[in-house]
Amino acid sequence: AVIIEAVSSLAGDASYEIDRTAADWSGCCLLAFRGLKFIVDEFLDELPPPSDALMECCSSFGSARHDVNTSLTAIGLLWTIADQDADSSSIERALDKLVLLSADCRTEVRNCAANTLFSCIVGKGQSFSNQQWERCICDVVFRVYDQ
Repeated sequence: AVIIEAVSSLAGDASYEIDRTAADWSGCCLLAFRGLKFIVDEFLDELPPPSDALMECCSSFGSARHDVNTSLTAIGLLWTIADQDADSSSIERALDKLVLLSADCRTEVRNCAANTLFSCIVGKGQSFSNQQWERCICDVVFRVYDQ
């Protein structure tokens, strides 16, 4: 978790009090993202649940303004992490993160997040309970629509 938090701190998350507008930070962000992608691609099966820190890290990279391709790939990683975890709360957390990313000011990121969100719902919807469907419609779909 410490490594993930360190990588997340380089994403450009506004909660960290460092000015990341310089070009040097953009390069640093890309290197950190490669590390995150490597962890998800190669070691996701080895990591213990819950994957909150990984999801938060992907969300931070999804909202980072350094590189749109990094943001788009982070959105895909977010779903990969949630899909790997058998816990239904992981899917709910991923959907919440995707709702936030679907309000991004960049059209490409907004569209990717919305498309991924609805693909997640279609792909996992058959396993949703009635309560999960209610939450999904009210807290996810309507939130995207309201944005």
